[in-house]
Order: sequence, then structure tokens, then C-alpha cells
Amino acid sequence: MPKPGKFSIFSINELLASPRLRPVIERLHPASVLSTVKGVYEDVSEEMLSAATERRIPDLADLTEKILARLQDIERRGDRLIIDASGILFPTPTFNYALGRTILDEMLWRLDFLDASPDYGVGSALPAAVTESDPSGEAAELSRGEEPYSTAPAQKITPSTAARVVCSRLGAEDALFFPSPELAELCLFQTFGRGGAILTARRDMTEDHSGRRLADRLSYASAPVIEVGASNSVRLSDYLSPLAAPRRGETEVGLIRLAAELAAGHPLALLPEEIRTLNEAYPDVPVLLRCDYAPLIDLSDVFLDPIPTVGDLLATQVDLILFGGGQLIGGPPCGILAGSKQYLDRIRSSSTADLFLPHPIDLAGMVKTFELYKNAQTAEQQIPILRLLSLPTANLQNRAERLLPQLRLCRAVKEADIRPATAYLTPDRQGGRLASVALAIKPAGRTAGELAQVLASARPALVGSTDGDVLALNLKTVPPEFDALIVKVFEELP
Repeated sequence: MPKPGKFSIFSINELLASPRLRPVIERLHPASVLSTVKGVYEDVSEEMLSAATERRIPDLADLTEKILARLQDIERRGDRLIIDASGILFPTPTFNYALGRTILDEMLWRLDFLDASPDYGVGSALPAAVTESDPSGEAAELSRGEEPYSTAPAQKITPSTAARVVCSRLGAEDALFFPSPELAELCLFQTFGRGGAILTARRDMTEDHSGRRLADRLSYASAPVIEVGASNSVRLSDYLSPLAAPRRGETEVGLIRLAAELAAGHPLALLPEEIRTLNEAYPDVPVLLRCDYAPLIDLSDVFLDPIPTVGDLLATQVDLILFGGGQLIGGPPCGILAGSKQYLDRIRSSSTADLFLPHPIDLAGMVKTFELYKNAQTAEQQIPILRLLSLPTANLQNRAERLLPQLRLCRAVKEADIRPATAYLTPDRQGGRLASVALAIKPAGRTAGELAQVLASARPALVGSTDGDVLALNLKTVPPEFDALIVKVFEELP
């Protein structure tokens, strides 16, 4: 059903159900499909808003053909669906956990209402559920019932309005949004590095899971740095020592940077009481705590190791926390700073703040994501990563038992069985463990490594892990809708 606005926009479900699109969609990566739809909506919206003369309103067929042309171009360039059965959740180039369609629908719907905003530079539309007078949306129904779009007049959302929505959920003083956590840190370093050095653990200066380096961000910001601790550990005394009895001529400290680690049993670099001691001992120096994989809700029944929630991080009484909007939260990839209004206002007033604004559509998607968390069951159903994590081991076992006889019939398989397995949040396998089930496959006529290479080149591609003469397919990182494709890939192997 089209929504009201300057031109008709259709639900993504209507578009993706088109017989013209379905064959191509099934051959491509879901992230590519969703980003393509978003790109077409943005372009059409821009064309309609900037046209010098009246333009014909695009209908469903018009949008379908535009999307089809782009998807076919992507397919010609070699993009394809990749089924990730590696057992590693993040970071993953395969992006099994794309944005939920409910969130993407909201982002596409608001494209029609983008406009300039005097409040921090940009604005977009919000449904009546989130307004300046009701920032938490408690006065409005979360669901729109049978209507996929609200017919109420669009309410403008600005970064400050979105911040109130987030703060209502977290209980924080204030919040700021950035295109990514890395850009959030860059802005932080530029703001607080002018008044002194960035104090950080030496162990955090190495390359992270995504191949990015903290040292590069510090260099880009031209911020002086003081490294403390060993290359693999850090203690409270390490952070306190360079601050004790500063002498004339020495570099002052402008920001203390902490990071949550995922090592089993030690999710925080320092204990909460140690963080409070650090923060209280130096009240004039902001303390930042970064955790890339902090969820909004308690996932202790899912992970075998403690994974602190955003609320847990705030409870340590640091001045600022930095977390990602994607990953375990499941919204658009972005960086979110929450905490002290005093320090966030300093960032807002900096000369470079306007260079780090998030895209208004991503901001709207993030608000919708937080809105879904009002109801845990709704969040689990609508957010793909939560839906995947919530699948019990018994469900994985049942799926493996259905797949096993089909795989044993494939000529590329010599033997296959089911084994208990462990999945991990990150590639270092130091924490964030999840109970799982894997299909253990011994190939016919190939080594396990050779089979892995062939599967990685297939369409769709299938990524597993090898252990000796066995290829393991870990089902914890595979959405159930991909099970039939796993069989299809093996059936088509020579």
C-alpha cells in the first residue's frame, strides 16, 4: 500500500514479492538487495524534490524496473549471496544479519519527508509515535495495526529528538549519533585532544577485528597519546600513574579511553568499582568506555560468557560510553555516544562536529530500532540478529537432522554427521561463546580445504571451517531460511 507524501512509496515486501524481482533476489546477497532498494528510493525522492517541472509519480512497476536494472548490474559485477556457516558472528563480510524489513521500511518511508533542519543540521520524518512532546513514544501504539504506514502528519525528527528517544530507553543524560563508532572516536579525539593527551591502554593500539587501528584515528585527529599497561593487559594503577603529581611542562590528559574486552569472565578492562575510582579521582577528565558489541537487552541466556549491555556500561558511572548501532543491537551501522551532557555539548560546539553527522535516514532507522525494543518479543521477531541468536540448540539440532540425509546423498560428500559445536562473537575466540550444532562433512575425492575453496566460489557461496579432513558447517550463524540453499549448493557440486 502506498504511503501519503510527495510521491507514492510502496512497502519493501510488495517490491520484493514481485515476480520480476524474485529470481534475481534469490541469487544475490540480501544486504545488496536491501541497499539497492534504499538507493533507488533515495534517487527517486531526490528527482521528485529537485525537478524543475512537474514529474509523473512513479508507480510500483516503475520502481520494480529501476530496482531490477540495478540488481542485474550487481549480478554482472559478480556480487552473490554468501551463506556464512563459519560460526563467527562478527565482523563478517557476508552480512547474514541484514536490517530487518520493518526497520528498512521505516527508513524508506521517511525518504519522502527529508528536509533541512536548524537543529544540528538535518531532519527527517517520524511517525506520531515519537514526537518532541512524547520522545519515548509511550503515548502512541508501537504497532500501526493493519496499515503499514501512519496517515498522521509526519513529525520532524532531529538528532536531538532522536537523542531523547535513546536516553529515554537507556536512562542517560544525553546522546549523540555518528556515521560509525570510528568517526565518533575521531571527533572525540579532535575535541578533547586539544586540551591534552588521550590516555589509552597499549593493548588497544593494535589492529581490531575489522582491520582498523586506534593509532590511525589518533594520528588523523593529531591528538597526543599516552599509552599505559602491557601489550596484553592493563590495570587501574597503569591509568593512575601518569596522572599522579603532574610536573610543569608535562602533557596534561584530555580524555581517558577504556575499552570493554570479551575475554571469558572479564568483559570490562577494569572492574566497575575501579572505573568509579578512576572517574571520581579525576573529575575534570572525561572517561570514555567503548564496547562495540554491547546489546540493549540481557543476552545472558544466549551467550556462555558475560556480555555487558549498554545499561551495564552506563552503570559503571563513566562519563561517556560509545557503542555501535548495528551488531548485537541490530539497527543501521552507526556510532552512538551516550552519557554526560556537559561533555557531549563540548563535542557539539566543536568546529568539526558538523562533519560527523549521520545520514538522516540512518538516524530514523536507529529510532525505529529502539522503538522495537519496547517489547522484547517484537524485537526478537523483527530484528534478524536477535531472531538468529534466540534459536535454541534443540532447533539447530532439528535443522541438522533434516539436512543430514539430504547431504549424504550428494556425490561430493563421502561421510556426514552431526556434532556439538561452539560459535563465537568475534574471530579471536576469547569470549562471547554460544552453544551450537555443526554438520561435519568429509568430502569425496577432495580434501576438506579443497572443498572449502570450491564452496566459497559457488553461487551462492558457502563458508565453513576446516578441521583436518572435515569441513564443519556451524548452524548458529546460518538463518533457517538458508538451509535449503546449503543442500542446493552441494547438489550442484561436480
